[in-house]
Amino acid sequence: DGRPAAAWVRDADGNLGTAEDRSLVFSRLIDRWSAPELLTSLPAAPWTPALDFDRDNQPVVAFVVPRADPRTGRPLPADGTAGLLHAARRSAAGWRSQPLGREISGERPALRIRPDNHAVVIYRAFGREAGFNPGGEVAAAVADLAEPEPRWSAAALAANGGLNVDLAADLSPVDGGTLVFWEHRDSARAEGEPVMHGVPQRWEPDLAVAAPGLSFSRSEPRPGEGVEVTVW
Repeated sequence: DGRPAAAWVRDADGNLGTAEDRSLVFSRLIDRWSAPELLTSLPAAPWTPALDFDRDNQPVVAFVVPRADPRTGRPLPADGTAGLLHAARRSAAGWRSQPLGREISGERPALRIRPDNHAVVIYRAFGREAGFNPGGEVAAAVADLAEPEPRWSAAALAANGGLNVDLAADLSPVDGGTLVFWEHRDSARAEGEPVMHGVPQRWEPDLAVAAPGLSFSRSEPRPGEGVEVTVW
């Protein structure tokens, strides 16, 4: 409905190094900011939430859950290969959480919900237990929120063997499709100039990539420089 809202990490002791006491909270501005609402029924130590709203104007939050250290049972750092992707959605019955697929390792999710009520999570993917790209691949998971039990399917958007960072996503003002942007560096030239990449995406069940339809005013922007993106 256009009103501001936020989801964030609350750390009970103020020390992010102790992951067990982390939780996620949500608030939105109506006449004033609502009291922070705890997201219940989540796995332990949730991290890096991303927020959007479904067709019924209910909040949906994508986040990362750390794996447990097999020696101590305590949560590992949630970034990189140690993080598993999850999503939580609020309904009249309260919050409900589910993993995004089966053992999907990723970090820094960005969430957008399309007008057709499909949720799209863009993230840096690190594969499963073996064969992951240490530079992080650009990947997406999608689910139809109209289903009673949304089923998430995931696929890589760009598997280039390089270093892919600083992902961002938004909806196209032209057709409501998802636009994905990120910074790419050659793994052999990690200190070189970054190159900006983008993918316009048609979110069909098979996650087929649409024909290229983006151009950038600067292909290798320096920090602080503005970049104009043209969509056709």
